[in-house]
Amino acid sequence: LIGDAGVRHCIYVLQGHTSTVRCLKVLHNRPIAVSGSRDATLRVWDVQKGRMLKVLRGHTQSIRALDAYGNQVVTGSYDCTCRLWDVDTGECLQVFRGHFHQIYSVAYDGVRIASGGLDTTVRLWDAHTGQCLALLQGHTALVCQLQLSPTLLATGGADGRVITFSLPSYTVQHRIAAHDSSVTSLQFDDQFLVTGGNDGRVRCGTLARAPRRPAGITSAT
Repeated sequence: LIGDAGVRHCIYVLQGHTSTVRCLKVLHNRPIAVSGSRDATLRVWDVQKGRMLKVLRGHTQSIRALDAYGNQVVTGSYDCTCRLWDVDTGECLQVFRGHFHQIYSVAYDGVRIASGGLDTTVRLWDAHTGQCLALLQGHTALVCQLQLSPTLLATGGADGRVITFSLPSYTVQHRIAAHDSSVTSLQFDDQFLVTGGNDGRVRCGTLARAPRRPAGITSAT
């Protein structure tokens, strides 16, 4: 469904997926949206004209997560693989294999791809060669949230824990017992790390030093 924020009404309903839509994103500075579904397809949409441009096939199970950079989209699937796509040509550029269970989260900065899964691990990949750069551990449940920057990777898990890794050394910077249950959202900038959880709380900490709980963490419900 596409709406006009100014006049608050629906412009288009985009149809094509045959099952639940699990993830979507609008490409930066382009009238293009991409959506991943339990029907195992990635679909590319023209949001100005309200039409489907492409159906990208390759995954064999549900697409659970996606991220975009430029004209490229990375998808993570329950088939235990990630795929990198060119949305203009529809070509699958790389397939990343290594996870032993379903993938729940991905992040992409144009150079590296991070993927997190039910196997409790995070893998860092070279987007161009497909090489696995690092296998990162520390969670005790599925990794469901990721954010990636040139110098930092933040991960959030169903164990309520948030871990930040310094890049490119892949060393642990912070370990935070952030929530009483699953981390459902995560965002950071140069100064702050903000997380949301299944416990109904939003927690904010600073990245300058490892925040402690409760000291150094502000929470709101």
